[in-house]
Amino acid sequence: MNGKIDIKISGSGVIGGGEYGAVRISGSGTLKDTVRCEELRISGSARSDGEIACTGEVAISGSAHTEKDLSGGEIAVSGSLRASSVAAQKELRVSGSVRAQEKIRAGSVKFSGSLSCRELEAERVEGSGAIRCEGLLNAEDVDLAFRSRCTVGSIGGGTVRIRPHKNRETAVRLPLLSSLFGGADGFEVTEAIEADTAALEGVKAERVTCRIAAIGAGCTIDLLQYSETAEISPDATVKKCEKV
Repeated sequence: MNGKIDIKISGSGVIGGGEYGAVRISGSGTLKDTVRCEELRISGSARSDGEIACTGEVAISGSAHTEKDLSGGEIAVSGSLRASSVAAQKELRVSGSVRAQEKIRAGSVKFSGSLSCRELEAERVEGSGAIRCEGLLNAEDVDLAFRSRCTVGSIGGGTVRIRPHKNRETAVRLPLLSSLFGGADGFEVTEAIEADTAALEGVKAERVTCRIAAIGAGCTIDLLQYSETAEISPDATVKKCEKV
């Protein structure tokens, strides 16, 4: 026995700051001050004015909102999560929505829902949903198939692959998703993509700098800089291309 108590809220209640074993909220819970636990499951709603730090699994199928940071070993969100920053030691999986005012950091990120943050850092980022990242998305491996309008400030990585998600469902859902996320479908990088290899389709970027480039249909690139090879689709627009 580790001596830490488990807490379960199925109606409404308040959890004070401290260290716990498992924390489970299926009703409405308020967390006061810093809460540290070994496991966190929220299927109802939870609000916190302090940090939430979990050494094990965090599963949110309801809604969670903290004014401070939330961290866990693995984090799965099928509901909604709002926090100052979100950190997963291993994996962050999102089929719902995650909104971080500052940074999302994880070993790997996999999402089919929506992500919103100021910065994102991981070894691998894989997604087929919507993403808004005001600043830098930094990952060794970036593989994104977007379903709606996405905006990222800049991307740094080893391999960067971005293209539209192609299936029958997408063709039906894209007009609705476009209206929800404000504007035409497409993936916009407002500053630069810097990578070893970049394979892009349907991407608008001010600058792409890489060793090997494959610029596909629907891309609009102001400046392409490459050191080895560059393939450019006739259906892409590259305003200036330089071998460096």
